[in-house]
Amino acid sequence: MTADGARAFLLRERLYFVKERSFYVTEDDGVNEPASWTINEVSRTVGTPSVAAWTRRRLAVIAGRAGMYIFDGGER
Repeated sequence: MTADGARAFLLRERLYFVKERSFYVTEDDGVNEPASWTINEVSRTVGTPSVAAWTRRRLAVIAGRAGMYIFDGGER
C-alpha cells in the first residue's frame, strides 16, 4: 500500500495502483527514475477500499464496492 492508500500490483511489466474509486498505471520509461515515470488513469470508477487486488498469470482480480473486476492489462 502506498502513502496515499493506493494498492499496487505488477501485471505485464506495468505497475498498477488501485485507489478506492480509481485505477492508474505506470511503467519504466527506460530513462528516468520511477518518481518521474508518467502515470496514466485506467479508470475513474473501478477501485477497491481494501487491499484486494489479486494477480495470477496475466490477470488481476479487483474486489470493489460494486463487485469483482477481472482485468487483463488491456492487451489483446
